[in-house]
Amino acid sequence: IPGFEDNCNFRMSAEIFSSSLPQLAKKELDRCMYTLHINGFLDSEVPIIINSLQIAQRKLFLGGLSKASPPLWVSLESEGGDVMAAIETGRLLKTGWHSPTNTRVNPGHSCISACVFLLAAGKNRESAGTIGIHRPRFTEINAESLDANSLKRSYENLYLLINDYLNYNNIHPDFLDDMWTVPSNKIVILSRSQLERYRLLGKDLIYAEM
Repeated sequence: IPGFEDNCNFRMSAEIFSSSLPQLAKKELDRCMYTLHINGFLDSEVPIIINSLQIAQRKLFLGGLSKASPPLWVSLESEGGDVMAAIETGRLLKTGWHSPTNTRVNPGHSCISACVFLLAAGKNRESAGTIGIHRPRFTEINAESLDANSLKRSYENLYLLINDYLNYNNIHPDFLDDMWTVPSNKIVILSRSQLERYRLLGKDLIYAEM
């Protein structure tokens, strides 16, 4: 469940943070630098929660009641989940605030499978944890119920969707093809040199030129 922790020494869930923004703004606590924690299974609720937070912040910003700062960092700890939910969440992290946020995996934490799509959304990407990849699984359909041609078309469509998302985030083109070679029931842990080559570490390619 996403939650917050900032340098003003308080911690709360994203839902409570959203509903408390008017009160926090009155005390100028909305100006605190905060970290958004996303952990656990990535399902369709995650982008809904993030979107609700961003809507609440935009309302205060437009009303002149808050500067509606994005989180300084998004801290990730997840074994993955639904690919579509992860990509939707990643797009919100990239564009839902007036400026992109940064993503990181802390020491001792893991970002596996679909979680990598959230890491890719950061303006700056950092990791001192474990990053693992594999070919995506289908969570919304039963792959065993499809014939070979139908499954092939489904994977081709999924490949195109993920490719578009990764291109948008300026991830190296080799990353998707290399991920696609790893069976969905296995995990390959990426080295730091691989993460750097794929551009999953460091500043986003475009922002590095600004």
